[in-house]
Amino acid sequence: MSDAVGIGKVIEDQAEIRKAQRDREDEIIRLIGEHLREYREGGPDREAEDIELSKGVGVDIGIIEDRWRVARYKRQKPQTQDDGSLKKPEVQPSVEPAKVEPPTTCNYRERRREGGNS
Repeated sequence: MSDAVGIGKVIEDQAEIRKAQRDREDEIIRLIGEHLREYREGGPDREAEDIELSKGVGVDIGIIEDRWRVARYKRQKPQTQDDGSLKKPEVQPSVEPAKVEPPTTCNYRERRREGGNS
């Protein structure tokens, strides 16, 4: 009976260890995300720090490096117009509003008497 209790305790301990590891990984990933956001907004480059953090918990370093590459690209990329359009307004043709005349009213019964087909 004591072996079963001992095995149960080991299983519980392992589950707690795995949960603590997942919690630590989640915290590292959240922190790296904050570093990336701050960098895109003009903050410091913390890639080396993030790689060291990820080594300690087993997060894939290749993914971290890729995310930093993307962040650098986005930070270097010139900002487009506010609406996100890449079109240059100075080379777009001007558009004039269409001239629309109001429809004439027509009495259906009168047109039938006159022999119109509608």
